[in-house]
Amino acid sequence: MAAFFAQQMDFIFFFYGLAFVLLGASCWAFGTRGHGGRFWLAIAAFGFLHGALEWLDLTALIIDDSPLFASARTVLMLASYLALLEAARSYAVENGARAPPQWAVLLPVIPIALIGYFEGSVLAGIATRYSVGFMGNLAVALVLLRQRRQTKGLERIFFTAAVTGFVLYAMATGLVVPAAGIWPADILNYDSFAGVSGIPIQLVRGVIACWISFSVWGIWGQRAAEQLESPQYTRYVAQQFTATLVAMTMILGCGWVLTQYLGEIYKRNVERAARGDTELISGRLGSEIARTEGMVDLLARSSAIAGGSLGAARDVLQRHVRAADASAGYLLDPSRSIRLAVTASGLALPPGQPGPPAATGGMVVFNGAARRLEYHVERVLPDGGSVVLQRALSSLESDLNRFDGTYFIADAQGTVLSSNRSDLRLRQLWPSSKSDAGSIFPQIIMGGAWTKLAGERVFAYQEATNIDNLSLVIVEPSREIFATRLLGIVITFFASLTALVYILGRERVVRDAVQAEKRLSLQATAQELRVKATTDPLTGLRNRRQFNQALGEEILRANRENTPLSLGIYDIDHFKAVNDRYGHAAGDEVLVQLARRVREQVRESDLLARWGGEEFVILLPGASIARAAEIAENIRKSIADAPVRGGIFVTASFGVAQYRPGETATQFLENADLALYRSKSEGRNRVTVGENGQSSSSAA
Repeated sequence: MAAFFAQQMDFIFFFYGLAFVLLGASCWAFGTRGHGGRFWLAIAAFGFLHGALEWLDLTALIIDDSPLFASARTVLMLASYLALLEAARSYAVENGARAPPQWAVLLPVIPIALIGYFEGSVLAGIATRYSVGFMGNLAVALVLLRQRRQTKGLERIFFTAAVTGFVLYAMATGLVVPAAGIWPADILNYDSFAGVSGIPIQLVRGVIACWISFSVWGIWGQRAAEQLESPQYTRYVAQQFTATLVAMTMILGCGWVLTQYLGEIYKRNVERAARGDTELISGRLGSEIARTEGMVDLLARSSAIAGGSLGAARDVLQRHVRAADASAGYLLDPSRSIRLAVTASGLALPPGQPGPPAATGGMVVFNGAARRLEYHVERVLPDGGSVVLQRALSSLESDLNRFDGTYFIADAQGTVLSSNRSDLRLRQLWPSSKSDAGSIFPQIIMGGAWTKLAGERVFAYQEATNIDNLSLVIVEPSREIFATRLLGIVITFFASLTALVYILGRERVVRDAVQAEKRLSLQATAQELRVKATTDPLTGLRNRRQFNQALGEEILRANRENTPLSLGIYDIDHFKAVNDRYGHAAGDEVLVQLARRVREQVRESDLLARWGGEEFVILLPGASIARAAEIAENIRKSIADAPVRGGIFVTASFGVAQYRPGETATQFLENADLALYRSKSEGRNRVTVGENGQSSSSAA
């Protein structure tokens, strides 16, 4: 399982960073909408910075790391954890608790910077996690725990989840650190955690980050629903939370499958290329060996070698050494002492000395004195002696040094005889025992295997040659695999971004619709209240309060524009008798029908209002007293001539007056009221003009 997750670290870093970016977005929405202010905005900064940090770790995994880049990531990590300390401090300040000044949050920067300068970025990062990371996460957890006390229901559950998440993240990020030679990093570190659990700590942190993000999202949704007090929005928030959780799970799952698929495609291409390169090099080596073996076979069958004179044997041996492009040739007696030896330059070696090691089946050796790879092949002669050719494989090595990948030629014990990596020559290719920790590869390569070379993940392909003691290993770098997998990660990122933008945009649309609906409802309520405040509830006419307001405005206009202004007051004659005979319900119906009839008689610019009881008033802007009296007379006739409510006949008495410049509204009304009184006292069912008019009265 550890090997599987090691191949997925690029997607794990992406997932890890995305979870924190989601946390940042949730807290930003929380803080900018008035829920907790600077506390949530500081956590948003932590989320965005920490998400960027994990994506930079992904970048380092893909394009290789450097001390400067590692230091930059340590600075970014420190900044993200300082944001957590600032979140806790700002909450304390906003709630009146004792808190250090803002500059005190930056105090940990000094010792961590000194550690980074003298000890390097790794120990600086470990110090950051042990101190600021651990304490910052616990401080935020304590603040959330305090806020939890003021909540209930589902919001309380989300707060509990967020508290748990930050406590777990404090332990995951503040206690499990990169391996280092200090306590407790030498005991509890990334490697020991992965060795015990089988999963990398980065995956655990990513899952915790998702837990925190969705917990905060839930808190924000509950607060927003509580603020709007809308059942529709509350239902949508619940649906949105579920939909987001399901959508992100599906997108990340499908994105991982796509990333894995793209990576597997490239892996197969790498494996195919490695096999092809191995076959190519093996074939080239085989041709070099075959040429030498062919020459030694001819040499062994030569009569000059088998039983001729030494002079003849020397000539034959010299010709075959040159023809085979060998470096040396030997004729050995049965005791393996040199009878005859020549070099490619024609130099004869002294006889009687011990011959080279036996190479009956042929073997490749490394000539330490000449610092080159050689092939030694030997054939036994009928007399028990043997003939040996030694050929330098310099041309083969020269060609292989231009090979793009890394190659190794190793003997049966795994010792590197030749490689285009000169620093690895004569090193042990793989462990010969469990205690062998100095080998190039951490395990024996049989066939093809994904392994590590100098800390970099590579694909190594091993193939035995037609020489019993020789193995050929080709190494293909895997950096391009990450580039191929990156395409799947990018597609997953944009799919996640699209889903989140849609979900948040949809939430905004629903929120705006609910707020617009509430505004319209409030406006309708306000309009209804205004109508009730200015309208008579029985007849639907304007009430006395509205009439007094309009009267004041029309008097000001009449004075300003020097235009006539008149008003009429009328009263239903003997209305009490109608109520006594027909009942109050019938009386109310009479008032309603008469109001409707009179409304049809007045102009749009006139104001008809119920003054009180069975008394009504008409304000006539721009009408002279004569015109007002005429309108009143028409109304009087329409009331008297037609019955109301199934045969009830009633009449009305009118008093009409014209406004005189300088008089008050009260005086204006009194003149009309006096004229009404005269109408009633003179027999009712008539129109009487006030004293400021030119006519006195008219009767039916």
